[in-house]
Amino acid sequence: MRALRVRVVGPSAKPPSVTRSLVRFVGLILAIIPLFAGFLPVLVDGRRRGLHDFLSGTVVLDELELVGH
Repeated sequence: MRALRVRVVGPSAKPPSVTRSLVRFVGLILAIIPLFAGFLPVLVDGRRRGLHDFLSGTVVLDELELVGH
């Protein structure tokens, strides 16, 4: 993520807490299990969030977007 210059942030535009990170990780596993079906929301969501982001309330932002927050 550092090479791509993106960050995962929570609702307050700060890094996610340990609990939120664990929920995101479990959600990621759940998104992968059914043939990556948990990533399908990325195709229709305006913020391009997958199942794991919906469950944890996080979003992945470009570092340039963080400057504007």
